[in-house]
Amino acid sequence: MPAPLAALAGGRHAALKDHGFVLEDRPFAAHITLLRKAKAPKALSPLPKLDWPVNEFLLVRSRTSPKGSTYEPVERFPLL
Repeated sequence: MPAPLAALAGGRHAALKDHGFVLEDRPFAAHITLLRKAKAPKALSPLPKLDWPVNEFLLVRSRTSPKGSTYEPVERFPLL
């Protein structure tokens, strides 16, 4: 994980705890959910390398229902 991302995540985690939020104790892991409830394939093809520049991050509200999950952007934070 790039050091600036680790610092950003650590700072947000500390600020939320300071404001009384109860957070998980597991380390931050940047991720993207591509598929849910999928069956594991027998083999995976190698993934291509790619550059993925990031210039903002979002605070997103997740709501689950019998129809699935919905995500609502709450606020955007520019990085550049």
